[in-house]
Amino acid sequence: MINTSYKLDTILINSVIVSGVHKDFYDNWADIEDQNIDSSISGIYFLQRYNNDEIIPISRLIGKDNQGILYIGKSENLTRRLGTLINLINGTSTTGKHSMGLRYQEIEVFQKHLKPENIKLRIIFCDNPRDIESSMLLEYLYKFGELPPLNNSK
Repeated sequence: MINTSYKLDTILINSVIVSGVHKDFYDNWADIEDQNIDSSISGIYFLQRYNNDEIIPISRLIGKDNQGILYIGKSENLTRRLGTLINLINGTSTTGKHSMGLRYQEIEVFQKHLKPENIKLRIIFCDNPRDIESSMLLEYLYKFGELPPLNNSK
């Protein structure tokens, strides 16, 4: 059963958006830290597919995901986790403990069709990322009949 206190559409509205491009991500992250947000705290994050500033919807098994969600993740330390992910996506690192980032590097079709400049991250700072991530993944699964495309295991 989905925890109804978290709703995907509502939670995305209350998020911070940062770029998937290496330099832009770190510039955006510096802005977050300048706002006195403790960026090492826990939270959840969504990778979304964009073209410039417009979300690109993704066809799913059941319907269309108009939010363009590629991945839903969580972390107890967003600075470390998102830094690892961005470095893997941008090819500035080939190692790291982020299975989606490593999968991105290993599968050429991801690199061909999901360029870093077409990926944005939405971040929600929260104290209970595990519960919220589980709720978001279940809601997505029930709505579209499958998990976001990059949440699938090997």
